[in-house]
Amino acid sequence: MKILLINHYAGSKEMGMEYRPYYLAKHWVQMGHEVTIVAASFSHLRLKNPQLEDSWEKREIDGIHYLFLQTPAYQRNDKKRAINVITFIRKLYQMGERLAKEIAPDVVIASSTYPYDIRPAARIARLSGAKLVYELHDIWPLSPMELYGYSKTHPLMLYTKREADYAFEHSDLVVSLLPFADTYIAEQKLRVKEYVHIPNGVEVPGESQQPPPQQHLDLLTRYREKGMFLVVYVGGFSTANALDDFIKAAGNCPEDVLFVTIGNGPLKVGYKKRARLEGIDNLLFLDGLPREQLPAVLELADVLYLGAKHTGIYRYGVSMNKLFDYMLAAKPIIFGVDAQNNPVEDAGCGVTIESEDADAIVQAVERLRQMTPQQRAEMGRKGKIYVEARHDYSNLAKAFLQAVASAGKASGQKGE
Repeated sequence: MKILLINHYAGSKEMGMEYRPYYLAKHWVQMGHEVTIVAASFSHLRLKNPQLEDSWEKREIDGIHYLFLQTPAYQRNDKKRAINVITFIRKLYQMGERLAKEIAPDVVIASSTYPYDIRPAARIARLSGAKLVYELHDIWPLSPMELYGYSKTHPLMLYTKREADYAFEHSDLVVSLLPFADTYIAEQKLRVKEYVHIPNGVEVPGESQQPPPQQHLDLLTRYREKGMFLVVYVGGFSTANALDDFIKAAGNCPEDVLFVTIGNGPLKVGYKKRARLEGIDNLLFLDGLPREQLPAVLELADVLYLGAKHTGIYRYGVSMNKLFDYMLAAKPIIFGVDAQNNPVEDAGCGVTIESEDADAIVQAVERLRQMTPQQRAEMGRKGKIYVEARHDYSNLAKAFLQAVASAGKASGQKGE
């Protein structure tokens, strides 16, 4: 089978996030399929972006064909990022006929987090007679409306809803990362041909690890040797991750508790300045790391933290990459996400608290500190068992293609 997967932010082990397209494609290649990933040359999620000399460039990574489309860089969530997205979609549409002819895909997957890639993806599927799959990462336009306060009558939200509705109703299959997206589909009375939930995952067994920068190891080892209790957050610095409460909690915890952030993002500078002005000395900011370098760092943590803003959008569930990476690390987790699903509670691998509650973070840290190291190790082990049983990417990749095979025949015919 020839699979064309479109994901603006797709990364790899070397480049960094977004990892899901890479891991699914890697397993599909191992199963004997031919996979091409179309991605933008620049993404704020990646640690390393490819440098292109032309408008587009082909590369091969671990048996996966990548096609990078040249897009401009940006630093913040502003007009420059919008231009980046527009450039990618425009080039994708312009290359539609060429992609349909040269790749001749059997399946076209629109998976760019946002829904704006659905029409060029549908055109490629129509030209090649392929099945069209819409991979739903977030509920659009509700996510930006509830997280960032956009009005539903905002022109961008109206356009976004039109594209999302088109994706739901014209795809042969909708694959949702969120466990309760079918509730949204029913609420909106959308006509969906086929639907399946396939969450994010982890590699089982874990991939070969690489040592992180010595600075990371030296700093964390030094603090551990001083007897400090390490509470670690790994991920981006964005509004959605509710790091204000993490920083406030650090200031309210005893001095022998060290709060550590490992990640990058446009809000990081502001958080560092705030910590300095408020005199929060038990807060450490470290640079983000590739996924294969994280295990050695997470091993030094006592507890891992994951939070999110309180919003109704999580009534459709969450499927957060970092949560599954945390569970695979076999460490206790403080889970501050008000979501319809709760893997931490299901696995018994941590403490669940209300979102955006700094005092609750402090109380959870103290509760876990009172446990013996053996008790914390047992709690973390439950998470590892849970995630390996339910979120192995090799099994998720098989389930994905099984859903594609069972979906109705593609309605398009070759040619316009």
